[in-house]
Amino acid sequence: MIGFWAKDRAEVDRIAKLVKEFGGNISGGPQLFPISPTYYAVYFADPCGNKYEMVHRLN
Repeated sequence: MIGFWAKDRAEVDRIAKLVKEFGGNISGGPQLFPISPTYYAVYFADPCGNKYEMVHRLN
């Protein structure tokens, strides 16, 4: 899995939308995860099955 930091929550949401538009598979989120009360992320895979995470830590 490859992880990326997002500058804000809206960027996580934009990436999730693009993933759906281009045929990727979202496996979780975008949402707050119990890892931390500030952990907003989306987990997804590209059409080849490579896994990614886009996360923003809320202030």
